Amino acid sequence: MKHINLLKTIPFFAELSNDELEYFVSKLQQKEYKKNRQMFQYGEPADKFFIILEGWVKLYRVNKDGEETVISLVTIGDAFSEVATFEGSDYPYSAQVVGGGAKALILEAYTIREEVRKNPNIALKMLASISHHNNQLSLTYEHISKLTTSQRVGCFLLKLSMDRGYKTSLQLPYNKYLVASRLGMKPETFSRAMKRLKQDLNINFQGREITIPDIDLLQEYCEVECFNEEQCSLEKRLLCTNKQCDIYRILKLM
Repeated sequence: MKHINLLKTIPFFAELSNDELEYFVSKLQQKEYKKNRQMFQYGEPADKFFIILEGWVKLYRVNKDGEETVISLVTIGDAFSEVATFEGSDYPYSAQVVGGGAKALILEAYTIREEVRKNPNIALKMLASISHHNNQLSLTYEHISKLTTSQRVGCFLLKLSMDRGYKTSLQLPYNKYLVASRLGMKPETFSRAMKRLKQDLNINFQGREITIPDIDLLQEYCEVECFNEEQCSLEKRLLCTNKQCDIYRILKLM
């Protein structure tokens, strides 16, 4: 039941019934990866779908000049390569473990495609889920694009706090260069944003150690508020953990 609930949080499987999910749960494999381990390379056949249970994984591409672009940094509860796996195409990026070891659940591509072939209704549900998720992502990215660099770094810190039970003393899970790249800014821009957060909110940065004096003030500074049309049942929580909430999704993208 634990893995069924986990799959329900992943957009790719969100519309499937428990009975439909049980088949995929029965095919899941668990694997551990050491630090810096390459999980797959860009352009290889997408033969596996991944869900992170522990650690951090960098999704990236390297151009012809050897310059690396970090597409995403994924962690506990995040999934990746679902679309490529579903389509039977190649991986559109490379994946490497960062910041320590990692543990993942793996679903073989042929398992997904065989079940879809036998049950077209599952394919329709998956496609509908992907379409809805992409539409929501577009709205989320539109909101993020309007934030200042210091607000984007602030949102990243809010995400770290949320993932760690709303702690105010945090440690960056990987180096500042990776954080900057993940947030789409140069290291020097990231450094200036940290200085601004220290100046405006007295947030203390010592190497990878971070101390946030006032989470509520940081949340206000980042203009993070719940803008669901209906009243949020979690409004008294410090940060929203409702996976359907726009704010939750913004923080998960940081």
